[in-house]
Amino acid sequence: RFDSEVSGSLTVRSTGPALVKIAPIAVTGGLSAIGTVTLTEAAPAGGLAVQLSSDSSSVIVPASVVVPAGKTIATFTAQTSGVTRTTIGTVTASANGLSAAGTLTVLGTPLATFTLAPTAVSGGQSVLGQVTIAASSSADTVVDLASALPATVQIPAMVTIPAGKKSATFTVTTSKVMKAVSVKVTASSGGIVKSVSLNVKL
Repeated sequence: RFDSEVSGSLTVRSTGPALVKIAPIAVTGGLSAIGTVTLTEAAPAGGLAVQLSSDSSSVIVPASVVVPAGKTIATFTAQTSGVTRTTIGTVTASANGLSAAGTLTVLGTPLATFTLAPTAVSGGQSVLGQVTIAASSSADTVVDLASALPATVQIPAMVTIPAGKKSATFTVTTSKVMKAVSVKVTASSGGIVKSVSLNVKL
């Protein structure tokens, strides 16, 4: 008679999120995107509830989404709100101790026009700049500004278009120069960059 003992281990595989994708990957604040949760394997009988969360107040998702029994994917809507400047929100899906995450870029309101008046001055004089967005936003819109030659043309680093408004103005100052020079000034918001050349004369 032989006595034998068999030992081993049983691995129980959990079903949970393996991937979160959001399309499109970037939207202007106020618009929505569609998120897709993909599971590691088909959902069990009765379906699987997947918890959703966002780390950004500008990206709003439902508390959960249910993947139907026998299916591996479910979709949800990610709604965005107006943002002061472009931001990235991370959406996390979790169930049965597993989690996956995807990102959504929320763009600031796109810049429509950028002007300087006048576009030619003598060094030491100032000009008026104006930025305009196509439609007013529910949040302040920050437009980033830059001068290619700060020693000659000085501008603020940014200008804010208040919520509900479509434009804002700012002052550009210049320094005296030894010879005439053309300086590029740029403004950007919502992924749109526009530039104007300011001619500074003697």
